[in-house]
Amino acid sequence: RWSVGEESVEDVSHLGRPATVARFSPTGELVAVASDGEPAAVYRTADGSKTATLEGNSQAIWTLAFAPGGTILAAGGRDEDVNLFDPRDGARLGALEGHSSPVHSLAFSPDGELLASGCRDLSIKIWDVPARTERVTLKGHTGSVDCVAWSADGRTLLTGSSDQTARLWDVLPPRRFDALSGHGDRIISLTF
Repeated sequence: RWSVGEESVEDVSHLGRPATVARFSPTGELVAVASDGEPAAVYRTADGSKTATLEGNSQAIWTLAFAPGGTILAAGGRDEDVNLFDPRDGARLGALEGHSSPVHSLAFSPDGELLASGCRDLSIKIWDVPARTERVTLKGHTGSVDCVAWSADGRTLLTGSSDQTARLWDVLPPRRFDALSGHGDRIISLTF
């Protein structure tokens, strides 16, 4: 924990290895942390106490995303599934199955109804979170999809890839726009 006003740092590391990903909840009250070979954990930012251990992913977690309301935490990684958890107690709420290789990126739509997952299999899946079903698969990248981000209105998705392009998509119904090219390396982060 880092507190700017108090100039203090508190180690919330339960991990025996470096963290692969960390994400704050929408309110900033919780932080989820994962590393290779260890289950992810959720901590209170106020005191560093652990609220939950996330059991369900069988291999390393590479990406985490909180739903806008903070009541669902999605985790994806090497095992090809996206698992949904209650971050308050670690209860597994379900799994989204359908990718054929590791999941690299996750993002909830602004209303929390949809979840985008970018994958090494070159695809982006859009999931209906309440129904726990796949709505559509978007294809067009020629490299792994390493980052995904929603527009504020939830109608457009921006994706970045190891193919050195970013793409804009109308999500429902799906429509791909031209690639945004000119990058000299893979795109690992983006935002609207």
